[in-house]
Amino acid sequence: MDQCRNKLFSRTGVRYEVVLDVIGACVAHFAEDIAAELEKPAPALVAIKLAKDAQSNLRQAREDLDPNDTEAVEDAIRRYTPMAGNCEAGSSARRLSCAKFYCIDRGA
Repeated sequence: MDQCRNKLFSRTGVRYEVVLDVIGACVAHFAEDIAAELEKPAPALVAIKLAKDAQSNLRQAREDLDPNDTEAVEDAIRRYTPMAGNCEAGSSARRLSCAKFYCIDRGA
């Protein structure tokens, strides 16, 4: 039982849950931006594509992340936490700028 408990409540496991929440928050902010853009009389299709590409890349990164790989989990936290902060604090334009950077950085 203790061995099972140690695996369930390992530091890496907790940190993995943190990074899943961080990535999910970024995906949600881009969804808000897409919805806001689509409500405009003349939506900027480039902005919508950037946000959708960023969402796709984020979802793939989330799927690719191994919850048992401590180094990868910590790298993901370092990578996505600033992005989440920019999404939370920024305007739609700032998030789209972040999406553009992220898509270029990921090779999308």
